[in-house]
Amino acid sequence: MTMLANFGEDEALGRRLAQVERRVSTIQRLWDDDAAYARIVESGRYLKLCTVTEQATELAEMLRERAVAALAAMAEAGRQPAPVLVEAARLSA
Repeated sequence: MTMLANFGEDEALGRRLAQVERRVSTIQRLWDDDAAYARIVESGRYLKLCTVTEQATELAEMLRERAVAALAAMAEAGRQPAPVLVEAARLSA
């Protein structure tokens, strides 16, 4: 695999992590907003919210672990990571 391919994968991982972190943040706002939460419960979508929350949180955790591992491997190899990966890892820490 070339350095350019690795850089592209780093960018993709960083973008995906940032996207999932935004999704988790949006879902958290639903839990925090009493009116939104009440509407969800009244509509019978509470269990769906629980499922979506769990799935998004697990995905975010997996991507964070991948980002940390990728950054460690790059540091060990003396390689510069994609800025978007560094930023996403920093924001999710």
